[in-house]
Amino acid sequence: MRFESFKPEDQKPLGVGEDKETFVNPGDDERVISVIKEKEGWEKNTPNKLKGAFYLTKIAHLLLPNHIPEIYQAGISADGKQTFDRERVSHTPGHELLQKERLSGGDTGEAKKIMLEEMGKEMSEVETKLGDIGFGFNIDENAGNYSKDEKGNVYYLETFMPWRTDDLDQSKLELLFGEEDLREAIERLSDQDMKKTCEDYLDRLLELFEEEKIKQKNASESAPGASEQEIQMYEALITAFEKKHNVDLLFAIKTQAEALQSEERTSAKNDLTPILDFLNKNESKIASEQHAFLFAKYKRLSQAVGMINSGIVDHER
Repeated sequence: MRFESFKPEDQKPLGVGEDKETFVNPGDDERVISVIKEKEGWEKNTPNKLKGAFYLTKIAHLLLPNHIPEIYQAGISADGKQTFDRERVSHTPGHELLQKERLSGGDTGEAKKIMLEEMGKEMSEVETKLGDIGFGFNIDENAGNYSKDEKGNVYYLETFMPWRTDDLDQSKLELLFGEEDLREAIERLSDQDMKKTCEDYLDRLLELFEEEKIKQKNASESAPGASEQEIQMYEALITAFEKKHNVDLLFAIKTQAEALQSEERTSAKNDLTPILDFLNKNESKIASEQHAFLFAKYKRLSQAVGMINSGIVDHER
């Protein structure tokens, strides 16, 4: 819990993303504070989920200290902002240009090209290492989530969220990491104290997960269903997306380089947000069967945009 009020309006953000803004910690310029954006239709992460993100990111840092920044705190400030306190990693020139263009609303295409050149094969190597410890499907491939420090180490900057609502059943939650792979990676640690710390973190995370599953199930069982008008609004969002974007062309994007340089894919990815926001906003009143029907429409469009994994755009997830 952050007891003091953090006021991000007092300074310019160091980095801006779709879901968070990151600022230099006013009390320690070797650290940053990421503030989760509050958007229309967005539901705040539960306290259990924030704690789970803290433990999961701690484990990732201990396993890959030269690729995952340390996390010091996760929680809710006195004025209600959800925040993560992390180790500060220097920005490359390409990353600085990317953030400058984002803040000004400019074209980020050139900055992304520069960043890919700066990172080189090390970016894919970091993705492979994350995949080896069970984090392969918990990676946001956006170029802005990577940077390289003065020693040449490439860092993945995002905080790892521990779970999400199951795609087909709103009453269930699914972990966003492979537990077996993660336990095997922890077992390979030679430092016994570090191994014990990781095991304790993982056990606590899974306890929080079990608590959250019970709460999610109870909430879903009382959901009455969305109204006809709300369903029509959702259908309109789907139709608008399909009119604006060529789904077949999106499916044709196969490589990471093609994806990061495609303005069409970037636009389509942004246009998925209000569709997913509808499901999240109405989650408390959508029964599981109805949600599965609605989500199937979203899922096809999400697969068209795809997820980058080890340099390849995965259109199956």
